[in-house]
Amino acid sequence: MNIILLRHGRVAAEKPAAAINQSAFRDWVTNYDQAPLDTTSVPSEQLRELAKRTQFIVCSDLSRSIESAKVLQREPNLISPAYRECEMPVTDGSRLKLPVNVWMSAMRGLQFTGIHPNAESISTFRLRSRQSATQLNALAGLHRSVMLIGHGLLNRSLHKQLLKLGWKVENRNASADNWSYRSYQFSTGVK
Repeated sequence: MNIILLRHGRVAAEKPAAAINQSAFRDWVTNYDQAPLDTTSVPSEQLRELAKRTQFIVCSDLSRSIESAKVLQREPNLISPAYRECEMPVTDGSRLKLPVNVWMSAMRGLQFTGIHPNAESISTFRLRSRQSATQLNALAGLHRSVMLIGHGLLNRSLHKQLLKLGWKVENRNASADNWSYRSYQFSTGVK
């Protein structure tokens, strides 16, 4: 049995060159979640072959996940909001202007310390990732090979959960880059 955690393709949402306030950051996050994939970002031939051989494809309900499956010439077998990225906290109000990357780091930092305006808490996200890992484990038992076209923070959390369930990393092509992936094999043989 194997599970592949893949990060979606690059999104066609340019980061503003200038510093922006919180309201503009909130709008950028919304636009990012709705933006199509960047057509110049393509998966490797190796990844295309891996996707072709995978029995069951899982996507979040965000368009970047579903569109990535289509770029890999696969239709998702399961689309679920359970596999969404951890929501980015966003607020209105501050006139402080910062670059998008600084806003992202600051808002994630607040989220990890328990402050999560307009977003799920980290404890809720971790519970969701535990449940998602359990579901991926069950799907692998049924279909033998499963690929999740997921998201950066979610895939890192699922990695920890899969290791706890007895999965071992087979192939490391994981980074924060788009189209990066990590393959897992169940460590004690057939379940």
